[in-house]
Amino acid sequence: MPKLLIVAFFLFFTCLAVSAQKKKEDDLTSYFPTRGISFQNSAMPANAPVRKDYSVIYKPDAFGILYGNPCAVEATMKMGFIYTVNVDGIPGSVTGFKKFLNNAGVNLKLIFTRSPFWKLILNQKIKKCRQLSGDFVG
Repeated sequence: MPKLLIVAFFLFFTCLAVSAQKKKEDDLTSYFPTRGISFQNSAMPANAPVRKDYSVIYKPDAFGILYGNPCAVEATMKMGFIYTVNVDGIPGSVTGFKKFLNNAGVNLKLIFTRSPFWKLILNQKIKKCRQLSGDFVG
């Protein structure tokens, strides 16, 4: 009798487990609450700042760039470019010909977008920035 009872309980629980697995398959998207949300337009919020891509002018050293002076960095960014130190021989640095082509293209772009005298105008702004911060005397 106890063997029959054990076999009956075993068959009962086995049938429950099999019936739970044989349940009707649902579509996977019904399990996810975000199934109707489109991320194409919501990826960039409306109040996000506009990202500006700046052109790069490569310099062989940091002389005259004034990286530590926020006024001078802001003046170059208002012109539409940034200075980058690119020392030859360091892995990952831009080669001489690519550097020349890039700098010539950026200089030509600045001539047409800002002024043919953009370099003189920028040097005056940087000189004022140096005087205001105490980097330049005289």
